[in-house]
Amino acid sequence: MSLITTAALAWQRRRWFLLYYIGVIALIAVLYVVKGRSWTAHASFAPQARRGSSGLQGLAAQIGVSVPTGELTQSPLFYSDLLRSSVLLDDAVVSKYPASGQREGHTLVQILDAHGDTPEQQRTLAVRMLRSRMVILINAKTGVVDFSVRMPDPVTSAAVAQRLLELLNQFNLQSRQSNAAAERRFTDTRVNEVRASLRVAEDAEQEFLQQNRDYRNSPQLNFQHDRLDRAVQLQQQLYNTLAQSLEQSKIEEVRDTPVITTIERPVPPAFPDSRGIAVLGLIFVALGTILGMLTVLLRDRFVRGSWAREFSASMHEKTSTSV
Repeated sequence: MSLITTAALAWQRRRWFLLYYIGVIALIAVLYVVKGRSWTAHASFAPQARRGSSGLQGLAAQIGVSVPTGELTQSPLFYSDLLRSSVLLDDAVVSKYPASGQREGHTLVQILDAHGDTPEQQRTLAVRMLRSRMVILINAKTGVVDFSVRMPDPVTSAAVAQRLLELLNQFNLQSRQSNAAAERRFTDTRVNEVRASLRVAEDAEQEFLQQNRDYRNSPQLNFQHDRLDRAVQLQQQLYNTLAQSLEQSKIEEVRDTPVITTIERPVPPAFPDSRGIAVLGLIFVALGTILGMLTVLLRDRFVRGSWAREFSASMHEKTSTSV
């Protein structure tokens, strides 16, 4: 069938299209009522630079190992994955958040209506729902991490974003303090070992000086003294380096300063998100037109094929007569 014949046949069955468009309008109205409004809160932060331990760098230099002296920063991709990980989201979904016009806060399990047979299933489903409501963007040039959270209430969306920032900083603080504690224990052990080695080297030099008061007149004794003195100086440098590293580790173990810099704090959004009803309506109308024409063609082809052939023949005859 030609395009003109198809259009004419569709016009003959225009009631089908009218009924379909009425159904589309009704569906759009239902979506407008059923689909609740949502609000999106935005926040951004940047990881703070952390310098490597100067004590460990000095100790590595003593044994001939080269250690970079620049700043060591965690990649923004690490924070992006951390924001989506269950390590943070498990705590986020069980925290209570306020809402507009409510005095008592509720957890995300309750707000997102996460159903499940057990609390673990409800929490797991809430984590998945929260993860789907998050959008994370990374600026490769500046290293700034921007993320947004979409919730059914503006106050709740800002509170969830703020809670994620707090959990992120808390995780990094605990990780840094844990690493510092492990480094402190290791360094403390090494300080005791090097202190003992330093005492042995000093005792050896002291014994040599007591037995050889005029060693400078003998080249052999002078060389032996220099060797003992170098051993004392080396152990002294190692001891000083490790002592400084131990004090730095003690400071890092109790330091509670933030490890991320908040650039944009989350605030309750002033306007709700677009529901996208207009776009969905256009998509439904376009698909409805195509499906309606296919339905009419298939119906007249397989159900009433004789009528379609007669209609096509009549249209061809009229076209020939007019010519």
